[in-house]
Formats: sequence, structure tokens, C-alpha cells
Amino acid sequence: MQKPTTVIKPGSLYYVDLRQSTTPEIYVGYNTAKTPLGNPEGFKPDQTVSYSIPYNTNFKPSIAYLQGKWKNNPDNMELQNDTGRIVLIYYAKSVNIIAGGNGGGVVFNDEGIERGAAAAAATTSNKSLGQDLSSDGSFRIDGQRLYNLAIHNNCVQFMHWH
Repeated sequence: MQKPTTVIKPGSLYYVDLRQSTTPEIYVGYNTAKTPLGNPEGFKPDQTVSYSIPYNTNFKPSIAYLQGKWKNNPDNMELQNDTGRIVLIYYAKSVNIIAGGNGGGVVFNDEGIERGAAAAAATTSNKSLGQDLSSDGSFRIDGQRLYNLAIHNNCVQFMHWH
């Protein structure tokens, strides 16, 4: 039996003042994090945790939410199985991730949140494709480096990748 997919509803998103809020750099290691994880499980130093995103989650901007089995390291989170998900609501012109290993991911964007129209499974539009994304929104992880996932004009975005 498959787990239900997390649905992002416009009512579950916190208001972002576009004149004042910009998403800062986000670190997800337990020693480097400036903000907590959005997951109720939180950080568990040096442990592997099966994170889930509850169906009724109220997503806050600039907070990372994880799904899947992740090892909590001092300066990063390390995916322990084949698939995982990171959800982030942000306000920025560019979105980057530092990742390592071999594998890949797919970026999903909702460019309509500021208008109240969430489309959680919509793939990234061509106008916001990051330099490391192919036209279908996928990217290849080919070693430890910075990957550019999105480039936008000033607008709030919903993003998740897995």
C-alpha cells in the first residue's frame, strides 16, 4: 500500500511579506542549522531518522521539511534510502543546493502560491529552470558541489525536490 502524497494547500502556507522577507541560507546539519527542521521529529544528532510530513502540516517559509530516512550529521543530512524529499517555501531569485554523491533529483515548483493557487505537483516552468536542471526539472548529482535549481524574478515559490 502506497503512502499518501503530501498535498500542499494554499491555506496551509504562512503569509510572507514580500517587501521585507528574503529566504536566508539554510543549513540542515544539527550543528550548523540556524532554524529548526519543520518536521515534528526535529534534529536527532548522529541518528538516522525516518522523517515524514504530516498531511495537515502548516508550511512555514524558510524552513526545510524532510521526508524519507535521513542520517543527522553535524553539517548535513545524508539520505539513507533511494528516495527522499525536501520541501521548502522560499522567496528568492535563485535557489541552490550543495549536494554530494551520485544520483539525481526532480524539482517541483509552484509559482502560484502568492496568488493562492497551489499546484504542488507542477514541474518547474522553463522560465525558472536553474542552470543544473534539464527541461523536465530533473538534475544529476555528479559529486560534491553547488547545484543551481531555480532562477526567478522576485516572487514567492513553493519548491520540493526528490
